[in-house]
Amino acid sequence: MEKYEINHRVRQLFEYLGFGQNQFAEQIGISTSRMSNIVKNRNRPDSEMLQLILLRFRNVNADWLLTGEGEIEQKKPKKLTAEENIFALLMREKDQQLIALAAENGALKARLEALKKKIDYTDRNLAAEP
Repeated sequence: MEKYEINHRVRQLFEYLGFGQNQFAEQIGISTSRMSNIVKNRNRPDSEMLQLILLRFRNVNADWLLTGEGEIEQKKPKKLTAEENIFALLMREKDQQLIALAAENGALKARLEALKKKIDYTDRNLAAEP
């Protein structure tokens, strides 16, 4: 297995869904720089990012995303009972909250990095502080 195969599948997925890499990053709540590092094979997606993808795009086949086996999209799910539908609705609402929080977290991290850059703050500054 090639080290960056999963990066290739992430690229395939956002192209398949009709998104550019920045749009896809926004959809799943990560920074565009994080997405760029994945597209350029500088980093691999971590478990948090993979979870965000699968939460946001319910039709994506997790086996395909993780291993490359199967098709990009899952087969149609079976008919759900009323209780299962209610549970699924509640889970989707919670998932949307998680995605929104992840997006907010990514935006706050990006803002913090921009502010650090603006004041020329580095980890060396931290060591120099009393």
